[in-house]
Amino acid sequence: MSNPSQSITDSFAEVKQELIAASLAPSTRDSYLKTWTRFQNFASQTLKTSHPPYTSDHIASYVAFLHTQKYAPATICSHLSAISYFHTLANFSDPCDNVIIRRMTLGCKKISKHNDSRLPFLSSHIHKLIIANEQLHANSPYLQALYKAIILLAFFGFFRMGEILPQKSSSSSHVLQIDNISLQPKHIHVQLLHYKTQKTDKPLNIHIPAQKPHCPLHALSNYINFRGRCPGPLFISSVNDPITLSMFRNVLRNLVIMCDLTPSRFTMHSFRIGACTQAVMAGVPQDKIMLMGRWRSNAYKRYIRVPDISL
Repeated sequence: MSNPSQSITDSFAEVKQELIAASLAPSTRDSYLKTWTRFQNFASQTLKTSHPPYTSDHIASYVAFLHTQKYAPATICSHLSAISYFHTLANFSDPCDNVIIRRMTLGCKKISKHNDSRLPFLSSHIHKLIIANEQLHANSPYLQALYKAIILLAFFGFFRMGEILPQKSSSSSHVLQIDNISLQPKHIHVQLLHYKTQKTDKPLNIHIPAQKPHCPLHALSNYINFRGRCPGPLFISSVNDPITLSMFRNVLRNLVIMCDLTPSRFTMHSFRIGACTQAVMAGVPQDKIMLMGRWRSNAYKRYIRVPDISL
């Protein structure tokens, strides 16, 4: 004879796991799964144990291993978050919630402490990039329009480059599509379907206003006149191939060199760093910067590249 109270308890346990699983964005969940698999392989091959729950000693050994492999402190903390997540999901106690583990991660931060050397693209740099782009693609109005639109959209939209350009052509359906763009008289309306902090299927609506002297609205409108409205990723070549991250990285490197800047210091992420820094320099309030950059915490402060006195 079945026990009604046991059935109710089981159903609550299922709901609990569903809610825990739903707390993560799909991209984070995929990353956690890869990290969890990597840790289990380490535990099986090195620690000779392959079944959770794992102990704090196992975790301490893994932290030491990651540190010897030159993993950044933030990456080590991400690994620990994944391990904690899967233990919680299985109703095990968290082996990472331990004073030794906390001390080890703090030690990693102190030993490995280094500053992010990437610099921001500010308005003055954007101006130089646009001029360099005109020179580099002097014989191709299409490429001029294409890369000008990418540069201005990335900067004024606070975009992560992976949100607008795919890693490879086969994943182009997961970046900004032409149908996600609506050009209004005074702003660009973007429906972002895939983004880093995504937790639901609900699109993120972004409004990018017209600017001077280099206007993302005008640049995108000009590019779309060349491109046409055929379905697919927003940024494509003249033969309809998606523009990938590696393709744009190569072009950007050439532009940076033409601007007498250092390629190792100015990268694709310099657009997002620059957008944040420029907003701070312009006196934009913190809550608006977080909204513009889609930050859910004070993580945006890591992007600021101006002296404290300027703040």
